[in-house]
Amino acid sequence: MIRYILIFGYLLTTNNIFSQDGCPITMIHPNHHDFGIAKNDCGRLLISKPLGEFYTDYQKTDREVIIKAVLPPEYLNETVYFQVHDPLDMSPYAQGATIGDNEYKLYELFSEEGNNTFSIVNSNDYLYSIKPVLEEVNSEIEEPFKQFRAVATVTLRFTDRYSGDNYKVFASLDPDMPEESRVETVCMVAWKRVNVEKYSMQTQGTYNKFEFNPELSLIKNRLICGEFFYNTNFPEINEFNIGDEIEIFDKYGVLLEASIDMIVDGDFNKQLFLDQDISITIPEFCGIRVKNDRSTFSDELNNKKIENAYGKNTCGLEDDGSGGAFVELKFTNSSVISPSFDLAADGTFGTFNGFFLPFIEYWLDITYNNGVANTSENVIKSIWARNNYDNSSLGAAQEGTNLVLIYSEACENTYGQDYVDGVSHTFSHEIAHQFDVQSNHFHNEQTPFVSDHTGHEACIIQYPDIGERISIHNEFDSLIDGCIYDIRNQIDPR
Repeated sequence: MIRYILIFGYLLTTNNIFSQDGCPITMIHPNHHDFGIAKNDCGRLLISKPLGEFYTDYQKTDREVIIKAVLPPEYLNETVYFQVHDPLDMSPYAQGATIGDNEYKLYELFSEEGNNTFSIVNSNDYLYSIKPVLEEVNSEIEEPFKQFRAVATVTLRFTDRYSGDNYKVFASLDPDMPEESRVETVCMVAWKRVNVEKYSMQTQGTYNKFEFNPELSLIKNRLICGEFFYNTNFPEINEFNIGDEIEIFDKYGVLLEASIDMIVDGDFNKQLFLDQDISITIPEFCGIRVKNDRSTFSDELNNKKIENAYGKNTCGLEDDGSGGAFVELKFTNSSVISPSFDLAADGTFGTFNGFFLPFIEYWLDITYNNGVANTSENVIKSIWARNNYDNSSLGAAQEGTNLVLIYSEACENTYGQDYVDGVSHTFSHEIAHQFDVQSNHFHNEQTPFVSDHTGHEACIIQYPDIGERISIHNEFDSLIDGCIYDIRNQIDPR
């Protein structure tokens, strides 16, 4: 029997979450009521939660969700049977989906006491049984009016990597699990969460190229800097000039204010002579800018395009342009504004070498060991930077760096008035590299474009033309060995 209930304006099937005739179990958790008010959050479980909250109180740790069957107290001595069911994948990307098609086959149900743990290889063949315990309905009610219920509680441990795997748990006093005598949890779907911290870069100014130590420096008023930069869209705002009032700053604030007395050009650097001796240490990579200038490259994204690529609806239904990767991106904005850095002008040949990685280590608090991020924050850090070393790329990322670069000036020149939509496509492309999806993996520019499941556009990773990049469509290909499944099947990119 399937019943219908109206929750926050949405008509949802109960799928036997409440007791039916012949089933003394009065309720099972988690159900639709246990996932808050947002329709798209219902049933969402997190493989891992680097930051933020879970979507239900029944998930308290990574990869585990508590399953609770509630009975009247007179059933305290009965045996409750649990069974895991793998429903049909509802995503339009799931070509040829069948019941029991989860990638991760070794689910586990276990009790809080840790005994009777049973690994389930085929969820249709194995049961987990447990005796319920007595539980107070409301501990604030005083005797003799206390109410009690019998509760059978188990924990489901689910996939550690395969986003989109989905689960229902059945509960019954009948080990044969007939539909009329069982209750079912809501359909629960495993999602990856990627926390992205956005950093801004100044459009103008430069950075200190070598540490200045007043006790070791022979010239007390000189800083050796990177190239000077200014916003090419506003050429009347030029580079530094003699007499300019400047600020020297780090990620915590302004260290020193001074005026420029003299400027000496060099190869890939400049020398700034100030109107005063410098009495404090100026660390390498500190920023230098015109006083009170806070202009930065725009880091605005079209969230609908991001969801279009990675997913929105918990079950993968494409009711609102939802992608099928089952990955949610959670954004925060850093208060840190880095100084302007140009890989081309600075003579740094290659994105992830030269001066740039130490610059990133200083400003974004990422440490690297042989080019691989060594961080406990579990956050992808993105910075809206200036230009790549070849002045052509729009963005860059590689697995293990915890870093996504958007080359804002190149994007401005490429996308023009469609900058936000174009950058949203580029950002989606670069995040995919954090899942080790490569531009030449499975398909490349020499092979025909591979469409998404709608059949009318090229995959994000395949460098479609500018018109498709700025369109509202923003999806990966859906072939079984294509990018969607690379992302779904990859470990968390952290």
